[in-house]
Amino acid sequence: MPEVTEIFEKFFEGVVPQMFDTITGVFPVSGMEGTTFTLQVNLTGDHGTAYGITIKDAKDLTVTPGGLDDPMLTVELPASLFVDIIKSTVSSPMPDLYNAAKDVQGTIVFEPLLREGQPPLSVKLIMNQADDPNITLSADVPTFMRLMNGEESPPTAFMQGKIKIDGNLPFGMELMNKFQAFMPGMS
Repeated sequence: MPEVTEIFEKFFEGVVPQMFDTITGVFPVSGMEGTTFTLQVNLTGDHGTAYGITIKDAKDLTVTPGGLDDPMLTVELPASLFVDIIKSTVSSPMPDLYNAAKDVQGTIVFEPLLREGQPPLSVKLIMNQADDPNITLSADVPTFMRLMNGEESPPTAFMQGKIKIDGNLPFGMELMNKFQAFMPGMS
């Protein structure tokens, strides 16, 4: 594994600018000419360091190792937590997620209800090219977010009428059992 300082350097000086360029290339922001936003990230404890991020006109990003003199916003967190976040979101779940998903066949449809009176959007996940069995989950966006963040459990949301489930319920239970490690609210 690369040294911690190398991880920070690659993330802040490589990944952050690439992500920014990709996002602003697809979704350019207008009306921000003449503005400068500055952010300082202080990583504390062992291997602690600081990085400054400057965004001019909502289109030009500069990363400054060591930080900035007078940032508008400062985020401070332990360096070890930052490394754990990167490791857990990038590498750790991949083998387990693959093993959970490789044999599942079926379709799950998420229907987030955006505004009252509007039809729901439909996000369909087709696993291993199988339309059946299938299940549809409908809820408002805040409920889906609470479920994904582990702030609410799916059974509780269902019992309280916050989420509607249609389709093959045994398939839904299979999905819950296989993927509960990736959804904090299911544990």
